[in-house]
Amino acid sequence: MKAYTWSPVAALFSSFLLIACSATQSQENDLQSGEWRVISMNGKNVDSDAVATLTFSSNGRLAGEAFCNNYMAGYQLVDQKLTISRIASTKMACSPELMILEMNFHGILSDVTSYKILPDGNLLIQGAGDKKLIAHPVDR
Repeated sequence: MKAYTWSPVAALFSSFLLIACSATQSQENDLQSGEWRVISMNGKNVDSDAVATLTFSSNGRLAGEAFCNNYMAGYQLVDQKLTISRIASTKMACSPELMILEMNFHGILSDVTSYKILPDGNLLIQGAGDKKLIAHPVDR
């Protein structure tokens, strides 16, 4: 019978792998920990009277308010990459300003490339090009 021993390099590599997996799982848990309220889109602050929210459930569903209408979608997380699909929403008419905000919001969600929980606890969702939104955790 042959005995196997671990080299220090293999042990170190295993430690890094466990830490990386733990950090990724932590980010996923943070993303799914409740409701997020959009505070900035494409570098511009969102007026506090205009409300857009995101709630990521653990079963791959995303839902919330989109300034005027409610929306729902599917999402998938793979290696820090966020993909949002099948976006659907109610069809109420609102002021032109809110409709423009909503159109931009849906544009960012439909072209998501990545997400990150920032050091201040806010959520950054990066879209294609320089499209992005920042959301603040609600009641946390």
